[in-house]
Amino acid sequence: MKIKDLVNFFLKKYPVSKQETWDRCGIIVKAKLNRILTKCLICLDVNNEVIGYACQNGINLIISHHPLFKNKVNQIIINKLKKNSISYLSLHTCFDNNKKGMNFLIAKELKLQKIIWIKHNKSYFPLGCFMMKKKIKEIITSFKRKFYCPYVFTNIKNVNKSFKYIALCAGAGYHCLTENFNKIKQKNLLFVTGDLKYHNWVEINENKLNFLDVGHELENFFVDFIAQEITNNFPQIKVKKFFSKQTKFLVN
Repeated sequence: MKIKDLVNFFLKKYPVSKQETWDRCGIIVKAKLNRILTKCLICLDVNNEVIGYACQNGINLIISHHPLFKNKVNQIIINKLKKNSISYLSLHTCFDNNKKGMNFLIAKELKLQKIIWIKHNKSYFPLGCFMMKKKIKEIITSFKRKFYCPYVFTNIKNVNKSFKYIALCAGAGYHCLTENFNKIKQKNLLFVTGDLKYHNWVEINENKLNFLDVGHELENFFVDFIAQEITNNFPQIKVKKFFSKQTKFLVN
């Protein structure tokens, strides 16, 4: 099987036309796409550690969730990929915006029920419920165990407070959730997203909303899913998985 065959498989399933206008999805490094695909590496982000691993393991195609946007630092990494003849495909928001993309997979893993899908630009996010109410400390534990989340932030002081309904947008989805607040009539609702900023928390508390910030590591779920898609459809391809390490730390 050639590299371009697997690239075309994913671009047909998750077309670049579905990406957000600010994004950079698709084939970013075209390194001899007609070559035979030896091994494929799936990761959340591409960095020097990922490239080192790829070189040591004979990988000639990397599929990541997040793209390398155009800047001087990222260009150094892209040049290393070209030098080592490693093709590079990013699926980011063309994957996320698929109705069975990131938010769908997380909602499924959380076993949310009675889901209403709310559209925001090209994406969809779920408003659903648990089978029964769950304490916030149980919900936090679930995210840490199931989705590789090393830390979770919240404005909910009472860890025994219970929720049944949840609105979820993976990644940095604060505006996706809050800009559609008028479409959400459910009371006592828990919002879940990542990478909240200081002023987001100020607005959240002013509006008496309940939020969890589960970070971007939540999207490591992409790695398992894409690797499994390759195994299911092309069992002859050797697939490696690389999980992003914790990018920031709490210091007391």
